[in-house]
Amino acid sequence: MSPHAIVLCVTLVLCAPSTPAFAEHAGLKNGAASLAAGKYDAAVRQLSAAINSDEVSQNDAAKALYLRGLAYRKMGEPARAVADLGAAIWLGLPESDRVKALVNRGLAYQAAGLSQEGEAQLAAARKLGGSGAVDALIAE
Repeated sequence: MSPHAIVLCVTLVLCAPSTPAFAEHAGLKNGAASLAAGKYDAAVRQLSAAINSDEVSQNDAAKALYLRGLAYRKMGEPARAVADLGAAIWLGLPESDRVKALVNRGLAYQAAGLSQEGEAQLAAARKLGGSGAVDALIAE
């Protein structure tokens, strides 16, 4: 076998996706599907498995935390929603989801009886995404 063939084989082995990475992706995808279907308990379990995976990337962890935060808010668990949404923002949630996370975090704070903190989150969302976008999200 030539040296180039050996290098190619080693590169292919090292770059091939591993099973845990595939499982993590599936957990994130399945969790998002469960959330969309209104199966919040299942979504929390699936997203938690994705978050706790050894192979989870920072971006996927942020997305899974964001989605799990939404599930917790829908389940009436505002403290958990606030924690997950805050962690998702801190990890670097993409800007396209950051406004939604801030709005949902503000609503979760309000549901927990912390209206001042909720208003601060909504103000931050308005600053980032504009009042029209925030008002549309609140109306949902």
